[in-house]
Amino acid sequence: MVIILKKNNAMSELKSRYSDVSPKPQAPARSTGYKRPPKKSYGYKSALRRSAGLIRNISIAVAVLFICTIAVTAAIILSPSDESGAIQADFMLGQLSDLEGKAEKTALTNASEASDKYKVSFTFYKKDSVMCSTSERTVGELISLLGIELDENELMKTDLDAVIKEDTEINVDNVSYDTVTEDYEIDYEIEYVDVESIPKGTKVVHQEGIEGVRTVVYTVTYLNGVEIEREKTDEYVSREPVTMIVYNGVGGMVNIGGTYYSYSSKFECKSTVYSGGGGTASGIPASEEVIAVDPSVIPLGSRVYIEGVGIRIAADTGGAIKGNFIDIYYDSDNPAYYGYGIRYVTVYILD
Repeated sequence: MVIILKKNNAMSELKSRYSDVSPKPQAPARSTGYKRPPKKSYGYKSALRRSAGLIRNISIAVAVLFICTIAVTAAIILSPSDESGAIQADFMLGQLSDLEGKAEKTALTNASEASDKYKVSFTFYKKDSVMCSTSERTVGELISLLGIELDENELMKTDLDAVIKEDTEINVDNVSYDTVTEDYEIDYEIEYVDVESIPKGTKVVHQEGIEGVRTVVYTVTYLNGVEIEREKTDEYVSREPVTMIVYNGVGGMVNIGGTYYSYSSKFECKSTVYSGGGGTASGIPASEEVIAVDPSVIPLGSRVYIEGVGIRIAADTGGAIKGNFIDIYYDSDNPAYYGYGIRYVTVYILD
């Protein structure tokens, strides 16, 4: 739609229209010498009437000026015959065209900027994700604009100098370190010792073995809470192992009165003597051929050799005979019975 504007000289027309009206002639002064008597003063009421009249005249003048302004503006806009009005219309149309061009350019710019917006998301470990849109710029520049601060434990696989040219997801990993100690058992050794103190062919644990402890120190690397690397930084023995000692009964040979006898075991025993005859726990009569023993140490019926005493049979028991303790039978008239007391002797269990 084209609007043709004409500038009409409405103000000039109004002035010519009102210029034909002649001012009211004043009556000539009379030559008779008559003087008009002075007006009477009516006080404050007369002053009010004069003020009201002045205000009314000013209002009328303002209204007339407003009407004239509207008329002139309408004549300029609506009149189609004046060349200057057409020039004014062309100017306004040019301004309108410029505005439309700017609007179109702005729309294109906005559309271009919108097409350059890429969605970028930052995903953190145990922290809220950050999502944004950005134009083409480096990852480092975007991080700076967003005010994201990475601490010393956070690591990005994405290069800070990488340029964002598409929708991008950036994972910010958390790398942490810890010192871990772990204990490992050290097996104890077993040492076998041949002895004659236990029956030949038997084994007895003389000393229990105890495992040692080896402590290893690791520096562990975690990525997002998951262990990814472990490096040994120290190792030491926090407890030494204790060797197990096992006695192995091997027996041997003993010379008794020029004759060698084999024995399965030998050991030291505390000994006393007793008498009185009667029977024994094994059922044979008490005599200087028997001794009383603890059957858990020397089985009943075993033939034994007691140094300084001779060969006897383990045939009797006694309530006080426990462990490595033997009671040797002597007749009461045997001199060896008197003054024997308590002695420690070596006892061989013969084969």
